[in-house]
Amino acid sequence: MQLKGGGQTPFCRGADGRAVLRSSVREFLASEAMFNLGVDTTRALSLIVSDGGEMAERPWYSASNHDSDPDMMIHETCAITTRVAPSFLRVGHIDLFARRATASSASPEQIKEHELMVEHALFREYPDCCPGAPLPQRACAMMRQVSKRFAKLISGWLRVGFCQGNFNADNCLVGGRTMDYGPFGWIERYDPSFAKWVGSSMHFAFMNQPQAGLANYATLAKSMQPLLPVETLQDLIQEAQEEMRIAVAAMWRSKLGFNFDISSEVQVEADALWKQLESMMRFSVDFTMLFRLLAQSLEIEEEVSAAELVPGSLVRIHGLKSEALNDTNGTLLNFVSSSGRWAVATQDGDKSLKPENLEALQSGDQLFATIAPAFYDAPSPERRAAWLAWLRRWRSLDGGGTEEARAEAMRQLNPKYIPREWMLVEAYDAASRGDYSIMHGLYQLFLRPYDEQPEFHEKYFRLTPPCYRGKGGVEIMT
Repeated sequence: MQLKGGGQTPFCRGADGRAVLRSSVREFLASEAMFNLGVDTTRALSLIVSDGGEMAERPWYSASNHDSDPDMMIHETCAITTRVAPSFLRVGHIDLFARRATASSASPEQIKEHELMVEHALFREYPDCCPGAPLPQRACAMMRQVSKRFAKLISGWLRVGFCQGNFNADNCLVGGRTMDYGPFGWIERYDPSFAKWVGSSMHFAFMNQPQAGLANYATLAKSMQPLLPVETLQDLIQEAQEEMRIAVAAMWRSKLGFNFDISSEVQVEADALWKQLESMMRFSVDFTMLFRLLAQSLEIEEEVSAAELVPGSLVRIHGLKSEALNDTNGTLLNFVSSSGRWAVATQDGDKSLKPENLEALQSGDQLFATIAPAFYDAPSPERRAAWLAWLRRWRSLDGGGTEEARAEAMRQLNPKYIPREWMLVEAYDAASRGDYSIMHGLYQLFLRPYDEQPEFHEKYFRLTPPCYRGKGGVEIMT
């Protein structure tokens, strides 16, 4: 167990050692939500507030502040969160003892202390790694398991839209679980460089977390130099890079409803579809809502009906001299007036075709409506057409299993409810007034984040409310 906010320790670097109710509510709800989202994490056993007792002064944001820097000092109620985990051993702990053990002035005691730290990691987190074998052999086996856990952890973060915000070696547990819920945030409007904390920089941004995790793994590998040859450590780092690449790619495919046993050809197409989707999402799309709504896109039947030649229309191609595309379908992208032709997304890439070779089958309104709630701004006709082309291409691939089965699998991987920052703000603002009802309600909500829970749909399955967009302390903080 570990107390967050229990007071000063020898390692508090001059701070007061206190936590305030605001940050404590955030950690309690976030860590419990993370557990129920299926991502390894420390847990929150209890949250105790200093009711009528100690207060702490903290910099924060006024109601009108839309800047990244706080503009006022406030007094907040102190609180203590009790964290629980098999261990809180960080990469930075072993790194510290390794630096001492490898220094030119290292004493026998310092070398022994490093070995004891590695033994402690094995005992607490990896007891099944070659029990009874010499320490170097067990350390090597542990490093291989660490790489698997790191890959699973970080691919899990990406899957549920979580950004840790400060994922350095001191905030990375050797056991491969989420910890230190400080500058964290769940992504809402998609941005690959998203991070809640102003100090995150690109290094700790949402889509750069695999690289940050590998940097932590490299630090841990370097801390094994007193036990393992450099060549072995270099091989382990290369294996970890491949482990991370495979885990992250498989995760994106699974979020799109592709089974793990699909053919290598479909894997290549699925990976290409993800890259295209990632680029398209950068234009005012809610990450969590989009992936959740894609399950509906997979299930509906796009009915053939009378339609016009407009961007996004599903068309049948006919009358071409080349037979390959005749009687196949495509999506109209945009009309090029200078050539009098339509740009058409087809099974063989984009083509430039005359109107007389196109028969409109469906406008695309029904299909696009399945994902429309995920957009912060309505896309232009051309962007909407690109989305429809992507949706139809995605739906046409054999992802393994029926559409209904794949859609249900997607709903088990793509959560409906996440701890959006504005939800946490409402919870800790109410708690500061002695009203814990919102906090208790969110706790119940996050017990089943993948379930529909229709009683919460209108309130919490929604875009960031306009009053919170761009606001300091909500979309960005220090």
